[in-house]
Amino acid sequence: MSEVKLPNLEIEREPINRLLIKQILKYIKKADLEPGDKLPSEKEFMEKMDVGRSSVREALHSLVTVDILETKPGKGYYVKRESNIFSLPGGGDLAEVLVAEQDFMALIEVREFLEKKVASLAVERATANDFERLRSVMGEIEEAARERENISDVTVKLHVALARATKNPVLVQLVKKVVPLIVRKAKDMELPARKDVEIHAGVVEALERGDEEELINWVEEHLAYLKKRFIKRVEGTRMEGVVNYY
Repeated sequence: MSEVKLPNLEIEREPINRLLIKQILKYIKKADLEPGDKLPSEKEFMEKMDVGRSSVREALHSLVTVDILETKPGKGYYVKRESNIFSLPGGGDLAEVLVAEQDFMALIEVREFLEKKVASLAVERATANDFERLRSVMGEIEEAARERENISDVTVKLHVALARATKNPVLVQLVKKVVPLIVRKAKDMELPARKDVEIHAGVVEALERGDEEELINWVEEHLAYLKKRFIKRVEGTRMEGVVNYY
C-alpha cells in the first residue's frame, strides 16, 4: 500500500487583536459593568493576558471606535454603552458584529480627520468657481431627492468639490478614495433622502462666509449621524451563529 503524503496545511490563527477584544468584552459582561464604570488599566490587562502594551491599547481603541468604550485622558477606559445592548435577537452578539465591521468605523475616523482639514483649507482657498461648483452639485442632490433616487453617489460629488476648493490634488485623491468606501456601506443603511439633503444643506453658505467652525461642526455631525445609523442597522440585524459570551 503506497504511502499518502499529508499536504501542507495552513492553520488559521485568530489575530491577537481580535482575541484581546473578545477577552475584554467577556470581562465587561462577567463583571457586569455598566455605562460609566471604569475598566482595569492597560498594565493590568497586559499582566492578566500576558501581552504587550501596544496590543492591549489597539484592542481597547477598537472598542472605543465602535462606541462600546470611551476614553478619558489621564484616567483610562470606561464603559459607554448599556451591557444589554450587546445582545442581538437569535443569540447574536452586537459587539462581535461591530468589531467585525471595525474597518468601517476606522474609515469614519479617517474621514473625520481628513474632512476637517479639507474644511479648514477650503475656507482659506475657495474661489468663486468653487462656490459655483458646490451650488451646482447641491442642486443635483436636491433634484435626486425630489425624484426619490438614491442620492448617496451624488453627495460624493459634493465632498470632492469641497476638496477641490483646497487646491491640494493629494487631498482630492484621498477624498475620492475614502468617501465612496463609506458611501457604499451607507447605502445599506437606507438613509432618508430628505435627511441627506438636510445634512448637506448650508455647506456652500458656510464656505462663502468663511465660517471654518461651522464647516468643522458639519463634518462632526454628519459622521456622527452615519455612525449612529450604522449601529442602529447592526442592532436591527438578526445575527445567527455569532459567538455569545454569556
